[in-house]
Amino acid sequence: MEFLPGLPDRSRLWVYLIDKKLEGEDLAFASNQLLAFMQNWKAHGTDLVADFDIVDGQLLIIGVDEENQNATGCSIDSQVRFVQDLGGKLDVNFFDRQLLALYRNNKFKVISFDALNKGLENGKFAQTDKVLDHLIQSLGDLRKTGIKPLSESWHQNLVSV
Repeated sequence: MEFLPGLPDRSRLWVYLIDKKLEGEDLAFASNQLLAFMQNWKAHGTDLVADFDIVDGQLLIIGVDEENQNATGCSIDSQVRFVQDLGGKLDVNFFDRQLLALYRNNKFKVISFDALNKGLENGKFAQTDKVLDHLIQSLGDLRKTGIKPLSESWHQNLVSV
């Protein structure tokens, strides 16, 4: 899977899991709002070279190439506020820390850790199922090692089965 193809591996990254799938008008609205934000996102008055992708309606990935201008505290705060506001407008939560993203059949599906544990108990899921490391901080790391089997991921520490 190619994430943010217009940005280099060195780009700083934020990955948000969406608690319900964005489709249709909601997906178009989110994309338009994000595009407008990216075009106007600045740090200390300097435009940031940034891009986003909404993957499978379930993940929001935002990247910034910091070669010419770093994303600073204020610019990061504005991005977080923007994502919070967008969630309010769409009635979705981008900040639920009880979620993870499974990668099966070349698609992401965001589920709760409870659902994962139940699925592991009843055989719906296995330790070999792949998950996304949504805490990864660089685009290169996401591309190289961001998707791995549950058994090899930090998520394993939160599984009760």
